[in-house]
Amino acid sequence: MAGHRILCIVASIFVLLILRQGVAAEAPQTASGERFALLIGVDDYAPSPEKSGRVTPLKGPANDVALVKQLLVSQYKFADDAAHVVTLIGKQATREAILKTFKSHLIERAATHPQSTIVFYFSGHGAKFSPGDGSTHSTLVAYDSRASGGKDIVDNELIDLFDELRKYTSNITFILDSCHSGSAIKGIDSPTLTSRSAPPNPHQFRPGDRVDGPARKSGEATGSFLTRRQQFALLSASHAEELSYEDRIDTTSGKRFHGFFTFYLVQVLNSQPAATVELTMRDVGLSLARTLPYQHPQAVGRIEGRIFGDASDREDPYVKIVSQPANGSFEIATGRTLGLSDGAFLAIYAPTAKRLTGEKDKIANAQISKLGDVRSTATVSGPVTKPFGQDAKVTIVAPYLGSEKLRINVSELPGQQMTGDDAGLLHQLSEALSNDQWVRPAGRNETWNVAIRRGCADDGKLVLSSERKKVTKDCTAVYYLTEKGDSPLFQFFVAAASQSRVADLVDRIKRFARQENLRAMDNKSSPFREQVQVGVTKVDLEAGSGPEPVIIQKPADGADTAEPMRIDQRFQVEVRNNSDRELYAAVFMLGSSGNTELITSNPNGDLVHAHSKMVMHSPRKIGPPLGRESYKVIATTVSSVDFRLLEPIPGAKGEGGSLFEFYQRRAIGGAAKDSSPVDLDSWATAIVDVVVVP
Repeated sequence: MAGHRILCIVASIFVLLILRQGVAAEAPQTASGERFALLIGVDDYAPSPEKSGRVTPLKGPANDVALVKQLLVSQYKFADDAAHVVTLIGKQATREAILKTFKSHLIERAATHPQSTIVFYFSGHGAKFSPGDGSTHSTLVAYDSRASGGKDIVDNELIDLFDELRKYTSNITFILDSCHSGSAIKGIDSPTLTSRSAPPNPHQFRPGDRVDGPARKSGEATGSFLTRRQQFALLSASHAEELSYEDRIDTTSGKRFHGFFTFYLVQVLNSQPAATVELTMRDVGLSLARTLPYQHPQAVGRIEGRIFGDASDREDPYVKIVSQPANGSFEIATGRTLGLSDGAFLAIYAPTAKRLTGEKDKIANAQISKLGDVRSTATVSGPVTKPFGQDAKVTIVAPYLGSEKLRINVSELPGQQMTGDDAGLLHQLSEALSNDQWVRPAGRNETWNVAIRRGCADDGKLVLSSERKKVTKDCTAVYYLTEKGDSPLFQFFVAAASQSRVADLVDRIKRFARQENLRAMDNKSSPFREQVQVGVTKVDLEAGSGPEPVIIQKPADGADTAEPMRIDQRFQVEVRNNSDRELYAAVFMLGSSGNTELITSNPNGDLVHAHSKMVMHSPRKIGPPLGRESYKVIATTVSSVDFRLLEPIPGAKGEGGSLFEFYQRRAIGGAAKDSSPVDLDSWATAIVDVVVVP
């Protein structure tokens, strides 16, 4: 399916930034309007004299750099010259060249042009090393890092550079599409598999060397909060303990190698260049979920700000209509490359409209009726306020409506030799899922989302198929679910001899499908989409003077990224309403076990007044299993919505006319009414992830 690159370098770098936040002076406040970028793509590496330090050449970084440069020049008005955008590709990207160019091109130009917009982008290998003092450092691997006597670029070196840079500007965006060494992925169904993981550099540290600056201790959780005062926005390809991938991707120019994160990031920014960092990454995550549901991009820092600085002077972007509308159908210039699916929801606005949100200037709604890669057919859904032609503006309201079922691999156990029992199980699963509303069996040569693998249980603990050699004694055969790799979904497994194995596997598959359906629920055209936020805050309980314990919040500024939380850690969920309207907010827990739960006490949502916040008073406690847990808020201006409809087992029945109610019916397997009006003004969503760690 894809090459992988494990991206943990990001979190540790910015933990360091937090620890050293007070070092830098305040940046000047007079904006210069200048824009500078340093774009690095390392796809070739000098040979290493030591086998332990060798890295595999990559195929995507040069293409990634070209794609990002085109985005900056075409959408964000970076000057297309060497004085403003510098690229270092392959052999150009030596350790000395990267550090020297960072100083000369970014720091020195920011000093000359205060408050410039600065972009640092890196695509290539990353690694980790420990100097033996209990700390772990992340590194970027330059072209010559593994040559004789070569060294990687250590996180502390980058922190020193950024501390110097932020003296002169607070408009800094840092994008990493790289990785460090980690566990190998086995059974990926692609001949173009290329790992973007590098082993530790054997030359990096020797006795007597000193590594300055704070570093994350081995095993310590990463991804901590950054305050809103921070001058950086950092975008990374995945959570700290996940894999990220590259492969040959279908583009408008044909198949080309790219990092999936970079490719989808550029697609999203081309469609909505004025979005905030937070919303950009949410949409990148939704696009990635269609192809790589096990890779979850993250952003930290000033995520509430517009990406690459303020873009308030832009008109809202739109999708072009490329055929004359006839009989309610027309073609648009986008499709799978932007993460759309069959049934994706669109809104059509007047040619003169500048703000493509809400109901103002909206002509009609539409849905994708025939999906293509770069060109799709759309059909009008519901009433049309006036005739429209090719000059009308189309915007994507919801690229994914859950109409495309989750695909389950029932043809094989990837990377494993099939037994008769395996074949029987897959046949039973195929029959059980053949008419399901959530999932369907994947065709033999079709891309799949979830597969079944065979492992074993040793003293009640799962031993993965890739780890079977580590077990010297016989253990109980089990089956588990996985998303492209060998990591068990929900940490779940069932004994191969169990009479309920098919039912148990189907149950977990459906749980995952329901979660992904709800996770993808979004209203991109909501006028208050950027003004609804959700976060989690760690708390402790202490004995008070009364019968109830006292809730003590741990120091934090809100959860702006995936927050690692240890089992039994207590926390509170907070919903913020920064809009001018009263909203009714419901919070759903998408648990690491696969459970979906409405945790708001009022089934119609709790009232959150304009420019205020709601804290769910009763603290919750993190429980097993390990993995990702999400908290999704759905906020609406309507007080009568029954949010129980979105739980796996509906608690109420009803039909409605808004897009939100369309989603409700979709979520419980009902059919949408094409004649229903769609109110884009009435609702918005937000989501925050938590990573459950030991």
